[in-house]
Amino acid sequence: MNEILEISFDVTQGVIEYSQLDRLKLWIDSIVEPFKNAEVSIDTIPDAKKDLASLRKVKSRLEDERKRIKKEISAPYEAFEAKYKEAMNSLLQHETYIDTQVKSLEEQEKNKRKAEIKEMIISRLNNLVTEGLIAYSSINDILKWFWNEAWANKSYTQRKVSDEINSAIEKIQRSINSINSAIAEADRASVIDEYILSGDYAKAIQNNAERKARFLAQAEARKKAEQRAEEPKEPVQQELNLDTPKEEKEAPHSEQIVGWVNVHLKGIVTILERGKHTDFGTENTNKKARFEVVGPIWKLKILNRMINILGLKIQNTK
Repeated sequence: MNEILEISFDVTQGVIEYSQLDRLKLWIDSIVEPFKNAEVSIDTIPDAKKDLASLRKVKSRLEDERKRIKKEISAPYEAFEAKYKEAMNSLLQHETYIDTQVKSLEEQEKNKRKAEIKEMIISRLNNLVTEGLIAYSSINDILKWFWNEAWANKSYTQRKVSDEINSAIEKIQRSINSINSAIAEADRASVIDEYILSGDYAKAIQNNAERKARFLAQAEARKKAEQRAEEPKEPVQQELNLDTPKEEKEAPHSEQIVGWVNVHLKGIVTILERGKHTDFGTENTNKKARFEVVGPIWKLKILNRMINILGLKIQNTK
């Protein structure tokens, strides 16, 4: 690239005649003199508004003059700035063009460096697989927390990256060996799994202990629930009222209703037939009992459902 052009621009200092400012200050002091220490009351508000209008009119005219002077004195610079930006436009375009290419190539180099370092890490981790300390499927989980983004920077030499990787691998070896020697055999696999996910030895121990405590609590809860289910329960009688509904009372029947059925949760079936009481007991041995129930179809269906619930067999005597 050619040497930078030494360039400078001649600037003539703009001159503003401001000797009139002293006269202006004296004039402003004179017109505000009547308003010093002035107090406005409810009665004088109309006059105060007129005074405000006058003062604002003076201020507006003076501000217009200041802006005119600023615009006039700034005009040469604004013209220069427009020409300057036009000249710089080509330079800025080429700067961006080259910068984009540099960043793209640097990113490619960085990605290539990352890939090489990742291969180095996987190679070292494969040694742990060979030693039986980790499973091959664990490598991807370890890479999630093992990677140090600084390794991809040019400031890190290959030797420094290699040393830090070796140090990290040795830490994994020590942690897994410690788990194998200090943790009960039944818990080792789960603690190692926890460690592989985080790389934090203390956290792996803690997470496994908490998970084990939750499992034991759930097992104890299930055991108590099963024990409660097996406890004998007080017989709860469910009585089916087989009284004839109104619509059937109105219709003539060829047979007379014989009674109702009481069902107990322990399997006791009691047939109450106009005061006659027959109890078939609760023994586990099968017994045969024959009886005839006469009544409307809807009542017989209810009885049939209850017999099915109790697991009794019905034999057709026809």
